[in-house]
Amino acid sequence: MQSSDSRLASARNAGFTTAVTFPRQGIVAGHGAIINLGGKTAGEMVVLPEAGLYLALRPSGYTGFPSTPMGIMAYFRQLWLDADHYRQALALYAADPVNIPRPAYDRALEGLMGVKRVLLPAPDPIQMERMVKLAADLKTPAVLYGVVRGYEMAERLKATGTPVILNVRWPAREPGADPEQEESYRELRIRDLAPTSPAALSAAGVKWAVSSDGLETPRAVLRALKQSIDRGLRREDALRALTLSAAEIYGVADRLGSIEPGKAANLVVATGDLFDDSTRVRMVFIDGVRYLPEPELPQPPAGAPGRGPSSEKGEEQ
Repeated sequence: MQSSDSRLASARNAGFTTAVTFPRQGIVAGHGAIINLGGKTAGEMVVLPEAGLYLALRPSGYTGFPSTPMGIMAYFRQLWLDADHYRQALALYAADPVNIPRPAYDRALEGLMGVKRVLLPAPDPIQMERMVKLAADLKTPAVLYGVVRGYEMAERLKATGTPVILNVRWPAREPGADPEQEESYRELRIRDLAPTSPAALSAAGVKWAVSSDGLETPRAVLRALKQSIDRGLRREDALRALTLSAAEIYGVADRLGSIEPGKAANLVVATGDLFDDSTRVRMVFIDGVRYLPEPELPQPPAGAPGRGPSSEKGEEQ
């Protein structure tokens, strides 16, 4: 992360002040961090260095063992058992360092100590059920990410009390696809109903925030939510997903997510509703520092080196 990264200005120009960004290499990708999108140094930008642990079943750049979803889930369960054993061994040694052998330092297991929450993939109802069961086995609070078919999953998510990071890169026909190739009814149905997922989640009372994974620009997040507004999502629910709900999911609602005395002065001033294409951001404030719109440089493609491959951005208002 570099405080001079041009993508920070692009996000601020769209009205965003804070992001949650995760690594995504490997099946246990690592801890995400909550960052402000402005600051003189990278250190100034960090709001919370450990927002959650990102786990994946089809990870980018991973070709090792285990390689199947069931094998990977079994690996996760074993990893948590190993971490629990490691924790107990450390506690025994701390209580009696004279008579108890010192446990060997394990960097991987140290990374699991004190994990606040795990982020688990749930692209469809079947995977959702597996991830809910996995989280229960791990005895760790879970946040499900993806959930593009939330319109099918909302009631079950409400019943489990599981929060969601919704990927708003709505399914679409691949660019360059053969126009003569027939598409299945299932594909067409998912493509049509995916933008209704936010309204379905809100109606069911599921707490959800937004992922920009796969979208080329920050403004694309707002355009995607506008599609959902056109399909029944209330504007106030869309705004809450970008602000207070995101802060609540990641445990920072005491300092971010709404305009209240004592919270960070992260604000956006715009000419109108942020979900209208004609609206322009006049300025944003991050920790009380004013930022004016800047000229934007071309953005690297989604997933390019240096780009946070999964980001949940929100303007604190």
